[in-house]
Amino acid sequence: MKTLQTFIFVILALPLFGQTKADFVACLDLAFGQNEFLPAFDNHEATKGNLIIVSANSPQISRVNTPTLNDYRNFLTDDDFSLSNHYVKILRPDELASLSIPRTAALEIFASGNELEMKIRLESLVWRENLRYTWDYSFRKVEDEWEIIGRNLNTTNVNFSSW
Repeated sequence: MKTLQTFIFVILALPLFGQTKADFVACLDLAFGQNEFLPAFDNHEATKGNLIIVSANSPQISRVNTPTLNDYRNFLTDDDFSLSNHYVKILRPDELASLSIPRTAALEIFASGNELEMKIRLESLVWRENLRYTWDYSFRKVEDEWEIIGRNLNTTNVNFSSW
């Protein structure tokens, strides 16, 4: 019986030793507020000034395994950014076509980290500038608040034949 209780405690405590979805969203929101990130909000006329993020799955996280940062990326919803000052729209892949938004206009998110530090790479094509933007941010949690401790911006010329 003690073994079962210990096992249950460990399973319930696992999410406490990593980032939460709120941590992930807080870091994204910090990145979205940086001046160098502004082109991502105006990357294609069909996005109408919204930052489009494609979420691959239905908005539910399985409680069977401890979610990873990639799970959080796949399960983002509009509600996650309801308190944000930024116009962020979470769409499913099938919704892009119905809204005439090309897949290349959506923001790509890559993340890794632990409970105290996180690295997030954001990529987007900005058709008006014929550029692929890559933003790299490093975050550190200080007294329960996330701070940007490093950033890098790279741009690459892209010739668009069509979207």
